[in-house]
Amino acid sequence: MSVIVHILKLVSGAALGLAVVACAPAAKPAATEASTAIPHAPPAEVVAPAQTTDIAFNLALKFSDRAKAKIKELDERVLVNAMYYGAPLPGIETEEGGFNLGEEVQEMLAEDQTVPFTGTHRIDVGVGQTDGAPRVLVNVYTARRVHPDNLLDCGIVDDALPVAASVTFEISCKLIEES
Repeated sequence: MSVIVHILKLVSGAALGLAVVACAPAAKPAATEASTAIPHAPPAEVVAPAQTTDIAFNLALKFSDRAKAKIKELDERVLVNAMYYGAPLPGIETEEGGFNLGEEVQEMLAEDQTVPFTGTHRIDVGVGQTDGAPRVLVNVYTARRVHPDNLLDCGIVDDALPVAASVTFEISCKLIEES
C-alpha cells in the first residue's frame, strides 16, 4: 500500500509542476543589437477578409415564338438580372428596408436556354444582420439597345438562396402586346 501512496504523491507532484510551468509567463528572448523589433510598437491591425457567399443556380429561360421573332427582327438583346438581398434582423433599420447583397447581370439572345448563375457575389453590407437566408430576385427584360422600352412580359423568381441552389427555376417571357 505504501508503494501506491508513494506513486500517487509522485504523479500529483509532477502534475502540479506541469500546471505551474504551463501558467508561467513565457520566457522573453534575449535582446540583441541585431533585433528588428520596435520597442512598444502597437500590435498589427487584424483585418477580417471580405465575406462572400457562393451559391450557384440555373434558370431555364423560355420565350414565346412571337417574342423570339420580334427581338431577333429588332436585333435587340435580353438582360437577366439576379439581385441578392436580405431582410434586416428585428431592430436593425436600413434606408431601403433591407440589404443589397450584390447582383449578377447576363446579356443574351432571346432564345430558349438554361442560364447558369455562379452565385458568387461580394457581400459588403449586412453580413450577419440578415433575418434568415439571403434571397435572390431574378428579372428578365430587353436590353434597350435598339428599342427605348422594355418589350417583354416575363415571370420572376424570388426565393431563398438555399432553395435556389437546389432547383432549376423557369421564367417564361412573351411580348407585352401578347398579354
